[in-house]
Amino acid sequence: MSNLNSSLNLRRIRAFIAVAELKSVSEAARRLNMTPPAISKSLRELELSLDASLLHRTPKGMLLSPAGEAFFFRAKLALSELEQGAEDIATLKGVAGNRIVVGALPNGSQPIVPIAVANILKKRPSTRFSIRGGSYDTLVTAVRAGDMELFVGVLPDRGSPEGLVTEILFHDELSIIVRPDHPLARRKKIAVAELAVQKWLLPDLGGGLRDRIEGAFDLANLKRPIDWLEVAPLGAMRTILRETDYLAVTTRMRVLDELELGLLKELSVRLPGVAEPIAVVHRPTVSMSRDGMLLLDQIRDIAAAMVARQPTR
Repeated sequence: MSNLNSSLNLRRIRAFIAVAELKSVSEAARRLNMTPPAISKSLRELELSLDASLLHRTPKGMLLSPAGEAFFFRAKLALSELEQGAEDIATLKGVAGNRIVVGALPNGSQPIVPIAVANILKKRPSTRFSIRGGSYDTLVTAVRAGDMELFVGVLPDRGSPEGLVTEILFHDELSIIVRPDHPLARRKKIAVAELAVQKWLLPDLGGGLRDRIEGAFDLANLKRPIDWLEVAPLGAMRTILRETDYLAVTTRMRVLDELELGLLKELSVRLPGVAEPIAVVHRPTVSMSRDGMLLLDQIRDIAAAMVARQPTR
């Protein structure tokens, strides 16, 4: 144990993590402002202390061995914990810390994440943020490794990832949205046959949202849209709706502000299907930074307020 304690220093841990992530000794040296021989020496010393080979050279670069894979995430998380501790001290002293990284899945994070970040920036303008996208699995890996504080999005059917905390904020459902003066906007009863002949505007159909929309049409005995436009940005969707007779299918919470302001109108007809859970995923709070906890509290409050604001149909 004494040999382990004397060899596990931050320089060697950082060298190992950099090579594992970049798959290159020279790239790791460039990131850490060290020489390649110094990086290689740090790796040899770390492997000697652990009595295991952590990386091996391949045509695809430096790859983790089984022992390296077992050590990598624990080492990365331990380094992240130390860095967050230093950031907390800097925050207490009034010194700006490192950038806060938050994840936002394409479906389910709007408008929660941007509002939470904006609220913090109003009170603490010097706070630095990065909002990053990616797949669910990619964001889980980033949070688990300490590269990201948390992320918000749709919780998949497989449930909560091991070792992380999942908090369901609310359940979101699909809605049919039109411009306020659309011919169907004031109708309390709309026949399925009337919907079948409409032109449709659909959000980005990547991932599970496509299956969800198509499943809702099947359950409602509606022919799946053929004459449809795919539009991802909410601003573009709103503009097209305002200028045309298109109907849009999106999630209700995504357009809650527009519904309240009267910019859009929700049709009275309800699409069938199960409402999806929107969740925030984070490490146990004892492992989060002070700024991360502040962001988490903001997300909880915003989600609760959104639920309270939901219009009745």
